[in-house]
Amino acid sequence: LVESTNRADKCAVRDRVCALTNLFALCASGENKSNESICQCLIGLDELMTIVSNAGICAGLRQPFVLFIINGYLNNLTKEAATEIEKFVSTMMSIG
Repeated sequence: LVESTNRADKCAVRDRVCALTNLFALCASGENKSNESICQCLIGLDELMTIVSNAGICAGLRQPFVLFIINGYLNNLTKEAATEIEKFVSTMMSIG
């Protein structure tokens, strides 16, 4: 029973993190530089790339983090850098 409770707690935390990440990603969409800056302070690009490149995470759980990368980071990059990251993210989304 204790083990199943811990598993339920971990799932609840995971779901909250995904929901909050999705919320922040949606807030950073568009041309709001302030929200993009806040998002970049919350989760670093290296941490996001680690999450989306983890083969153990299903595509559905990766989606909020990919959206976060796109809205929080790609909107500020040069076209060449954004294209390279988009290719990487697209490859990671196809895994799983």
